[in-house]
Amino acid sequence: MAKKKQVVQQPASSEEESDSDQEEQQVEVKKKRRVKAKKDPNAPKRAKSAYLFFGSDKRAEINANNPGQSVVDTMKQIGSMWRDLRDKDKIPYQEMADEDKVRYEDEMKDYEVPAMYRGGKGSKKAKKDPNKPKRAKSAYLYFGSEKRNEINEKSPGQSVVDTMKEIGRMWRELNEDDKTPYQELADEDKVRYSEEMENYSA
Repeated sequence: MAKKKQVVQQPASSEEESDSDQEEQQVEVKKKRRVKAKKDPNAPKRAKSAYLFFGSDKRAEINANNPGQSVVDTMKQIGSMWRDLRDKDKIPYQEMADEDKVRYEDEMKDYEVPAMYRGGKGSKKAKKDPNKPKRAKSAYLYFGSEKRNEINEKSPGQSVVDTMKEIGRMWRELNEDDKTPYQELADEDKVRYSEEMENYSA
């Protein structure tokens, strides 16, 4: 019976180990070189969520009632309050978020990332097609656009959050008949947007 040849694996030479170490070092250097692109301080601020508007509204109240409380505990308390909030009480903050989203999208249409703030590979150009039709506005947004100046004149210096809360309160107090003119404007704008998008996509 023929004996099987035993293959002995030779240990890696010092030269091979050196090459391996160099490759690992090169990988580490490449990782360190991947520096995150700086953000443009003049870029439009991202749209805030309903939860963030709620947090901005409640933070001062929580801090006043709990002086010296840590930021983490304050954030936990805000989260707990938000979870316990009824859906109908979340509506004003959602309406603020919807309006802020429209504001952000409008500002981004006219914004282009300066060359010094663009990342390397895979970075996206923020500027959108200026010829793309504007999204249709909701009845609430038409109402808010009409009432904002009126509120600001009556309450100069009032914060944006308080103004938006006031608009939300006024909207909720409107009966359906009073909302009809704004809904008609929204319906017309929806048709306008649909028609413009058909021509744009053709």
